[in-house]
Amino acid sequence: MVAAVAVWDHRPSAGELLGARLGRGWAPTATELIEGDVVLGHAACLRPPTPRGGPGAPERDPGPVDGGAATA
Repeated sequence: MVAAVAVWDHRPSAGELLGARLGRGWAPTATELIEGDVVLGHAACLRPPTPRGGPGAPERDPGPVDGGAATA
C-alpha cells in the first residue's frame, strides 16, 4: 500500500507547484501542433510557442478549416 505525504503547510498555487517541479529538475515537453511546438498547461508561461521548422521557416497551409467539406 502507498500512502501520500503532504509537504505543504498550505494549498500551493499552480506557480508554487511548477516551481517545485522545476527545482527537482523537471522540464516541460512540447507538444507538436500545426502551429508549431507548444508547451501546454501552466508550464506554457515558461516559453513562447516555437514555429514549426524553426525561425524563418515558411508558413504552412493548415488545409481546410471545415474538415474538407465541400461548399456550394
